[in-house]
Amino acid sequence: MSEEFIKSIPKAFSESLGRYVSQNRPELLTFLTGEVGAEKASDILDVIDRIHAADVQVQEARNRGINPSHWLGEQLIASDPAILDAEIPGLGSLKGSTASELGNRILKFGGSGLGQALTEADGVPIPLEDDAPQATRDLATAFFTSPFGDPVEREVTAVAAGSAQRLADKLGLPIKTPSMVGAVALGLHTSKTGFKVAKGEITSNGAAERINDRLAAIAVAGAGHLVEKGLTVGGAVVGTFVGSLLGVPPLGTLIGGTLGFIAGNIIRPLVEEGLRVIAKPLFEKITEVVRGPLITLKGWLFG
Repeated sequence: MSEEFIKSIPKAFSESLGRYVSQNRPELLTFLTGEVGAEKASDILDVIDRIHAADVQVQEARNRGINPSHWLGEQLIASDPAILDAEIPGLGSLKGSTASELGNRILKFGGSGLGQALTEADGVPIPLEDDAPQATRDLATAFFTSPFGDPVEREVTAVAAGSAQRLADKLGLPIKTPSMVGAVALGLHTSKTGFKVAKGEITSNGAAERINDRLAAIAVAGAGHLVEKGLTVGGAVVGTFVGSLLGVPPLGTLIGGTLGFIAGNIIRPLVEEGLRVIAKPLFEKITEVVRGPLITLKGWLFG
């Protein structure tokens, strides 16, 4: 991944959020079209809406006693049966895998990548001036303090994804939309979950379930988008997930950390505290066997 891209993300996101607020929070498709063009704007919103729908579905499945790993595997196989013929770096051969085995492998590696990213980001300062306008701080604060699933999540995720797309275009990087949106959506959701943990609104076990469900939803959303676009093969569907959550975890964690920074001195320390609680058990599960792929899969977002 481009080092310049990662270093520039906080400023790019902050500026995009500022533009969105200064325009009185216009209709998202209109705003994103102005930022990245009509086609990419439509793709970004499609993936975001698919993530939300899949998130609801996986939670409903969990409430019916269905393991999220099994739900994820079934959904991916239904989207593209060729998944089971694929061999993905880090996951190895998927031949002969059951739905539960497929889903479990993806969630395990996704959670490990997230844990490593959060641990490495802990204590790293966000390269921004603490001078966001009050209206921008209010929007960032609303993201964290609102209930899960509130419409403000769609707004902030769309603006964040648009900022990443706009920056990638500026730098000439061929960004993969489902992977990029997935990384952004996971980073923001994880930061919000951390805030809720620190506030005592959700337990650490509840946080783990929420993140697991979001990981599954992102995988299914990316697969669904690729199928509708006619771009799917088994490797591409699974690779989208692997790329967004293992190969480029700094993108999501930086986006989430930047939003906490923008929200200000009341929200920021709670986000940081909660993320430490979330990161520890995830990171402790990483073995050396897993750590290698986390380093080698960086090409999945770009190219």
